[in-house]
Amino acid sequence: MPAPRHERGTAEMSPASMCMRQTSATMPVLRVLLFVLAGGLPLTGAFVIQSVEHRPTMIQNAATGKALPYAPIDLRQQRLSETGNNPAVDTSVRLSRFQHVGCFRHPMSITTSALMGVYRDPNDCIEECKAQEIYKNIPSNQFIVAVHNDPQQGRCGCALKKDIGDFDEAEDGAGVCTYQCKAYLNPICGGSPDYWGIFMEYDQNSMSAQGAYDPWRYVFYTVVSFKEKSIRGRYPPDGVVPERYYLNAVDVDSGRSRFEFQMKLSGILYGLEYDIDSTRLVALFTNFLTGRMRTDLPWQYKLAVILVNTTNKYRPYMQMSTAPIELTEPRAAVPDATQLVSPNYMAYSGASAIFSKLTNCYVFTQAHYSALKYQMKDRVYVVRIPDGFIIREEPIDFKVTALYSNQQFGDLSAIGPRLDVSFGGGRQSYVYLGRIYRSAVESRTLVDWAWSPINPQFLADPDVIGNFHLYPGVATSEHLFNRSAIAHRFKTATNPWGAFTLTEVGIRPPFLLNWWCNASTADSCQGTLDKNIPFSSIFNREPGIPLSLKAPSFVIPARFNMDASAIIVNFDRSTLQGARQIDINGDFVPDEIDYTLQRQIPFDCGELFALPSTYKIGLWPDTTCLWKSNSQVRINLGVVNISVGDSIFILPDALYAVNVKDDWSPAASGGVQIGLPDPLEYPVIIPSGSNKVDQCTPVRLDVDSLLDGSLATWAWNWIEPAEGAPNPEDLANRAGFQFDPARVQTFKDYLLDATAGNNKSLQMPSGVLQEAARYRFQVSVTSRWNLTTNYTFDLQKLSFPAPTVYIEGPPVVWRNRTQSLSLVAMGAKSLCAPADQALAYRWLVTGQEYAKTGIPLDFGDYPDILTVTNVLIVPEYVLEPTTEAEWNSYNFTVECYVDSEFGNVPEKTASATVEIRIRQSPIIVQMSVYDRMLTISDVLVLDAKSTMDPDYPPASEGLTFPGTFEFRCLTPPPERRPCWDARRLQEAGLQVSNDGFVKLPRPARRRLQASDGFLSQERQISPCRKDVGSKFIDGGFQYYTPLFDDQDYCGDSRGVLMVQTLDFIVGRYKFTIRASEYDGRKGELDCYIEMVQQRVPRMVLKILNLNNYLKFPVTEDINIFGNEESAPSADARTYTWNFFVYESNPAYSPELAKEALNNADNPYTVDEFIYVDKTGTQYTATDNTKFKASVGSPDLVILKNALQASKRYKVRLNVNLAAVTGYAEVGFETAGLAPRNGKLEVNPQVGGMEADRVLSAPNWQGGDSPLSY
Repeated sequence: MPAPRHERGTAEMSPASMCMRQTSATMPVLRVLLFVLAGGLPLTGAFVIQSVEHRPTMIQNAATGKALPYAPIDLRQQRLSETGNNPAVDTSVRLSRFQHVGCFRHPMSITTSALMGVYRDPNDCIEECKAQEIYKNIPSNQFIVAVHNDPQQGRCGCALKKDIGDFDEAEDGAGVCTYQCKAYLNPICGGSPDYWGIFMEYDQNSMSAQGAYDPWRYVFYTVVSFKEKSIRGRYPPDGVVPERYYLNAVDVDSGRSRFEFQMKLSGILYGLEYDIDSTRLVALFTNFLTGRMRTDLPWQYKLAVILVNTTNKYRPYMQMSTAPIELTEPRAAVPDATQLVSPNYMAYSGASAIFSKLTNCYVFTQAHYSALKYQMKDRVYVVRIPDGFIIREEPIDFKVTALYSNQQFGDLSAIGPRLDVSFGGGRQSYVYLGRIYRSAVESRTLVDWAWSPINPQFLADPDVIGNFHLYPGVATSEHLFNRSAIAHRFKTATNPWGAFTLTEVGIRPPFLLNWWCNASTADSCQGTLDKNIPFSSIFNREPGIPLSLKAPSFVIPARFNMDASAIIVNFDRSTLQGARQIDINGDFVPDEIDYTLQRQIPFDCGELFALPSTYKIGLWPDTTCLWKSNSQVRINLGVVNISVGDSIFILPDALYAVNVKDDWSPAASGGVQIGLPDPLEYPVIIPSGSNKVDQCTPVRLDVDSLLDGSLATWAWNWIEPAEGAPNPEDLANRAGFQFDPARVQTFKDYLLDATAGNNKSLQMPSGVLQEAARYRFQVSVTSRWNLTTNYTFDLQKLSFPAPTVYIEGPPVVWRNRTQSLSLVAMGAKSLCAPADQALAYRWLVTGQEYAKTGIPLDFGDYPDILTVTNVLIVPEYVLEPTTEAEWNSYNFTVECYVDSEFGNVPEKTASATVEIRIRQSPIIVQMSVYDRMLTISDVLVLDAKSTMDPDYPPASEGLTFPGTFEFRCLTPPPERRPCWDARRLQEAGLQVSNDGFVKLPRPARRRLQASDGFLSQERQISPCRKDVGSKFIDGGFQYYTPLFDDQDYCGDSRGVLMVQTLDFIVGRYKFTIRASEYDGRKGELDCYIEMVQQRVPRMVLKILNLNNYLKFPVTEDINIFGNEESAPSADARTYTWNFFVYESNPAYSPELAKEALNNADNPYTVDEFIYVDKTGTQYTATDNTKFKASVGSPDLVILKNALQASKRYKVRLNVNLAAVTGYAEVGFETAGLAPRNGKLEVNPQVGGMEADRVLSAPNWQGGDSPLSY
């Protein structure tokens, strides 16, 4: 059979060479590609491309030490990344290569297990065979797996391929295999009396098609083959085709074979495609005898249609039909009979495409007639499904290596090597061919052919892609966002064999390119796949037809929290949180949502993650999952059996995006690798025990750690002496003194023993240390995250009796000015001293790195702070932050001494020091009234004067925040444009920033907080002209009615902006208020005002004790009071409530947001996060277990434990009159969960009343840090 020849290279796809080659001069063009990609804007992330990779098995060569590829192929599926191959990340799923071969007879002696009354699953039997001890070191491609499901007893059997000759194959259609399998009724699992269903790994993957993906069943189909010898156990007789062809089906999520969708083929299928809306496979079909066994048979081409019938989901039926395509017959489109496709040789080039929806046609190419075979170009055929009628056929002037179909808009495009006269040779060209559509007038499918060799429409610059080494037939398209993925082998100087790489091309102007690689230079590119992978099929996991929303995708990676008590998993969009989409009418398109599995409380992670993943993270109830928002789930771990680098996978059909109107999403799929916490912090060592011991006191030094991931590795190390730093060191400078080497070695041995035992305590008898000496050693802790922190002990042995002391906690303590500080000193009497000697304490401030006034803290200024006990308590607002550094540093030293006349002897006074670092707090923007509904023409008051700097709260209520206020207004969606013309306002002399903020500056003031003690004078905007005879109330405050004249707004007073709304339209406006302190700290708050034309009541909501909490604890009631400020009326009114949670916006599309980056003039204006209404699904005011509310009252009590911790809420009060409804809203944030997982310890537990005891509370964890004890 003559093979078709290409203008350059070959279309044969052997493992060694699967690329179309153009020229060896690759580097200059690749540099152009890199330049184009670096200078262009990114494409949308809507393209969900997954691969079916043929990974070689890498085996180390003993002679050379190099890893070389060997059979069998490791078949893997994974989602590909726009950032290219990352060797450190592998979330792939191993795909089974097992195929149902047929029905064979064999004695029951091959049985490995038999279960009474249980039907066996072939996939389970495969795993059972792999686990057999006798097959431990045998690759699975040598297995024969057998299933015999007698209704009385289900059996698994195992054998090796070398013994296949011991099996007797039943003839096709003999009907001797009648037993069903475990999960389906297809009779492929054996028959009476001793017939077995046989399953083996196929020998080869046919390169006649890359494969086809069924998005409804998550099945990937390919054409595979067995050597006849592999099935017979011997060479076939003459006249028998030496291969058998099968349709293979595998689940891309679980990796298990879908034997119920597999079938034996009576010919060879080329260009296999899946028809999305008709659930059928379509391909070109030829007789496998032609050109293989029979040279007298002409080549005939048929359209093969395999209907995937799952009307009975327990008995899938694969029904294949064929229809002739009259390629070799005379017809009007080819008037010259000599130019017909010849029946004497195979002319298929490997490229195909399909158009579903209303057009229902299949596109492929054949070699067009040429007198010289090496000059043959292609002919494009558009044929109707299922009868094979040729709708349109057209010649083109190059060989097509891949076809691309945009099924949403009907675009057909192609890529291949084309002779370019202007270039002076051939190069790859990606061109537009035409549009295929359904004519409503003519009630038929038409082709608007656009290709012209004189004026080709290039979809990618040939200068950029001209030297691509293409993979023939490997192609996929993104239909909704007009994208095509070109598969090619990318070569570099350091990687001459290249790596499988995808280039994403936009088929609409401006025809941008997105190179799916991980590098900015050609030499460092590692491709989209590992360079050792010779071939991969690709498919679009989410074609968008007819499910137009994208499925939730993992935000990579999932991350541990710092203490490894949880894994945080984020998704890129809002989800249904476990609620399931339901298809009622069987058309695969969802019709409604089942909310019974939408969880608001901790739930079994097995409802969301696949079973193997739950074994890693732990089983219910020790491990639980909790939805923290509609796009984030927290896995609360029991015993930590999962590590960084492990992957977890989503359960199929378990997670969907929130539907938007009538648009639905497919189910989420795939896996995510577990990563390190972010931010990743070094562990903190908390030492305890005194660094000084006297003559009689033994050594006891304890350490603990924070931020260690609950897995600390301790090491105690001696510090070797150095010049000027002896170790040990003689503190008495004794002439001729020498340390005892044996005692020094004993000291080192104690350190080695503590390391070997991973001890957090170092204990030594007093006699190990010599008097008047200093010993230096280091303790290090390595966290679960492989970060190490060191702490150096400077241990001194005194030559006289003295007390010891240390301060509990870490050596560095962080606080804000708003927090109190509690330090506990632990002193101990000398064991040499009389038992009745009492200890006394005094605290000193021994250093302050920064002081705003230049004067260190003086305890004399704070007589209420006790400094003569072992506990020092410093109230909030005493310790100062600084504007000159990240923190202000205080050193607090405690001195412990014997409470007698000898207690003041310096050398007999023990001391310890701790550093306290004080940070600044963020600015909190507060409004008199928050979100609300307002009538157009009413004055809008934005009163933010109660904004607060928590570090310096106002001395009395009503004082205005002493900073700068800025306001921004955005119009209602979808435009979300600035309300005010910034250019016009700037020309008028008003301060408007580039991002649309209008500034109301702070006034002149003196405050000893700047470097020189003064702040400069700033100009204020003139206040509003006011009608002093007219007042109104807003948010509980009284204002004069402003006279705007021709202004859009005016400043009533500092922090108060009056806005005229006459020009406003109906919709929800977004105002952002930004407050800035003189030191650069800023706070922002969004306020939403819904403008309506009806006259609505003006409401205000207030939270009791709002200023007492930055975050409200969920363990206490929250009281909210409503008040109507508009003119009273006699109309009857009722009050209802809505509850909102701040989380991902269901209407936000990451794909459209990224797409908008390509067009600066048309930005994407949908907010990524909003307050989502949870009324009815999660919260209802009439639920007496969570709320106290009445339709006759504007007040609400949120009962304790009604809300979730660590969330941002907004509560809306609706005032319902007969004709209209008005509302007002107020927002707040809940604090983290109460401290948990800790314990209280006392040491010693047993002893007399006179014994000193140490109480500690380790391992407490809370939602908010730091914790107070």
